[in-house]
Amino acid sequence: MVSFKSPVNSRIIKNCSTVIDFVLSDKQTKILKLAKKFNKQTISGNSILIHQIPAMLKFYGEKEISDSKLENLL
Repeated sequence: MVSFKSPVNSRIIKNCSTVIDFVLSDKQTKILKLAKKFNKQTISGNSILIHQIPAMLKFYGEKEISDSKLENLL
């Protein structure tokens, strides 16, 4: 079994307002779970990816996507 050792000390998480994890996963990572345990705002890598879609569509001249469709991707 692999144990998890966070690269970020929990004291740092306790002293910040937001934790951003760039791991592209549809599951909550352990670092985000830890941040939520301390009632911190969290932003996942998957959320960042999904929210980049409108800018990518615009850049490539494609149709816009509605906010509701975007939220369904999360």
